Amino acid sequence: MPSSKVPGNVDGCAEENTLRTKPVYHNQIGESRTFFFGISSSYIQDWDRAAAFREIYQNWRDAILARFSLSRLDFQPVYEDWGDCIAIVVPDPSDRDRQDRALGFIKYDKHSGCVTISNCCADIGLNVLELGYSSKRRDSNAAGCHGEGLKLAALVMLRSGLNVDLFASRNHWHFGLLKSHFYCEIKPSGQNGSVGRDPAEDMFRLSASADRDVTLEIRAPLESKTSTLSRDDFHSWLAMTFDIRGLSHPSDILETEAGDLILDPKFHGRIYLNGMRLPCSGSELKQYRFAYNFLHGKVNRDRQILVDRDEEANMVRRIWEAAIRKHRVAFLPIYVNLLRNFPKALDVESAAHFLEPPTKHLIWKYLLGEAGDDKFYYNETSSAELTENQSIATIQEILEKQPIKLPESLWTLLRSDSPIRTPEEEQIEYFKNAEVCSIPETSYARTVHRAFMACVTVLLQGRTIEVQYVRAKRSAIQALYNSHRRVLKVAHQWLDFAGSHGPVLCRETLSSKVGGQSFFCNHVDFRDNVLFCDHIVEELLKFCLVPLLGRSAAFKTTEVMILRKIRRLLRHMPHTITVSRSFLAGALNYVGRQRDGVISQTLYARFAVSCGPP
Repeated sequence: MPSSKVPGNVDGCAEENTLRTKPVYHNQIGESRTFFFGISSSYIQDWDRAAAFREIYQNWRDAILARFSLSRLDFQPVYEDWGDCIAIVVPDPSDRDRQDRALGFIKYDKHSGCVTISNCCADIGLNVLELGYSSKRRDSNAAGCHGEGLKLAALVMLRSGLNVDLFASRNHWHFGLLKSHFYCEIKPSGQNGSVGRDPAEDMFRLSASADRDVTLEIRAPLESKTSTLSRDDFHSWLAMTFDIRGLSHPSDILETEAGDLILDPKFHGRIYLNGMRLPCSGSELKQYRFAYNFLHGKVNRDRQILVDRDEEANMVRRIWEAAIRKHRVAFLPIYVNLLRNFPKALDVESAAHFLEPPTKHLIWKYLLGEAGDDKFYYNETSSAELTENQSIATIQEILEKQPIKLPESLWTLLRSDSPIRTPEEEQIEYFKNAEVCSIPETSYARTVHRAFMACVTVLLQGRTIEVQYVRAKRSAIQALYNSHRRVLKVAHQWLDFAGSHGPVLCRETLSSKVGGQSFFCNHVDFRDNVLFCDHIVEELLKFCLVPLLGRSAAFKTTEVMILRKIRRLLRHMPHTITVSRSFLAGALNYVGRQRDGVISQTLYARFAVSCGPP
C-alpha cells in the first residue's frame, strides 16, 4: 500500500473541499510543501486502474497535441517491444526522414513493473491541483476537459495499491493517502541534466528530465508483493485507445474531417471520443454495426457515454456523409445496406431525421439504378398484411414489375426528399402521361360520352370542363382531374362496350338467349345493337365524384344522393334499339328500350326515284 507516513511539513487536518495550503501560481517551489484535496478516498468507487490510466493517457495525448500544434492525424504513437521494456513513442512528424526523434513516450519496465509516461518540453503549475481547473476547455482537439483527471487518476491508483509520482518544472510531486485524506507533496527534484541535449532524441531513447519535461511514474511499492503491475495489466490499459500503431490501431479505418469510420470487424459496436473508448455505447437491444471515433462531444462524469444522444446520432450521420463524399462508390452501397437490412442499428436509426437532402437523393439514385426497369419498391409496413398483399398484387399485375420491399425507416427517409411513389401514385403518374385518344366512331362510344358529359354538367352546375380519354397501360386509375387546367382524364375503355363491361353480366343483355344460354358481354359484340348503358355512365361517375367535387363526395350518404339524382335522369335515355321491317310498305319498326319501359314506333320513309339528270 502507499505510504501513510505523515509528511514533515504538514500540521492539522485538511478542510473539506479545499486545499490545505493555497496554491501559488509559479512553476518552482523552493522547499517541500504539502497540499491536501477535499476528496474522500472512497470517491468514484467504480473506477479501476484502467479508468485511471485513461485519464492519464488522454492528458498525455492532449499535452503533446497542444505543445507542438499537431493535428490529430499527426499523433501516431508506435508500439515496440525492446526486450527489457515495452515502448510506445510518438514520432516527430516534422522530421519524418529521421527515425530517432520523438515528442513523448510511454514505457513499461518488464522487471520492475513501473509505467513511465512522459511528454517533452512541457511544464505545469500548481493550479493543476485545483479540482475543476483545466487548460483544455476551449481546445476542440482535447479529449479531456473536466479539470479533475490527474487528481482522480492518482487517487484511484493509490487506492489500488500503486505509487504515483510526477516530475515536472524541476519538482517532484508525490501523491499519497494519509488515512482517508488524499494529498500531494511537492519538493525540488534536483534534476537539471537536460541542458545541451536534444529533447526529441531523449524522448526517443525513453529518457526524460524534470527540468524540461513532464513525467509521471506509476509503480508498486518496493515492499508490496500483491500490487505488482503485470504486462497483461499494462496491455489492458492500452486497450482503451485505438491510437497505438502496432497494437490497438484498426486495420481498416477511414479518417474524415467529421470523424473516423472504423471498418475493422474487431472494433464493431464501439464508440471513441478523440481516440478514447467510451465503454457504454449502445444498449442490450440496439448496437452499432460499425465503430466510430468522434471529434467532439460531451461525456458524463464517469467518461462512459455521450450525454446527448441526438448529438451522437448526428455525428454518426456526418461521418457517413463525409465518407460518401470521399469515396462514394465504396461507401454508398455499405450505407444503403445498413438502411435496408439493419434499420434498427444505431448507425442509421435516426438517419431520416438528420441526413442532408443531397445524401437522400444519392441513396434514391442508387436504389433506382439497382431496381432498373423491372423492379418496384414498396413500404413493407403499409399498415396491415392485406394492404401489403394488395400492394404486391398491384405491382405484379398492373405495373407488371417485381415488388421489392423497403423498411419503414428507409421509406420515410426517401419520401421526404425523393420522388419515390406508392403503387397507387405510380399509376397516377402513368395516367398523367398517358396517350390521349379520340372518341371511337361507334354509336355506343358517342352516346356514353354524350351522357357522361351531361352528368358532369349537372354535377358542376353548368360549369364546363374538358374531358380527355387516355390509354394508360400500367394503371388501374379510371379518372384523374387537373383542377388548374380544368381537364378530366378518363380511361378510354369506358367508351368500348366490351372494355367497360369486362366479364361481368350486363343487366341489359341478361334476357338475351341463344340456345338457352346467357351471354357474357365480352363474348358478344353488341355494338350494333346496344346504343347506351346507363349503369356504365353511373359507375364511371362514381370514380369522378371525389376528383370533381372534393373529399366531401366520399361520404356514402353524399354519394347515394348524387347518384340517385343522376340515375333518375339516365332512365329516360334509350339504351337498346331494334329496327325491323314493318308489314306496312315504306315503313320500319323501331323499338327503343328505356329503364322505365319500351318505346315502340313505326317509322315511315319517303323514297325519291331518280329519273335522270334534270
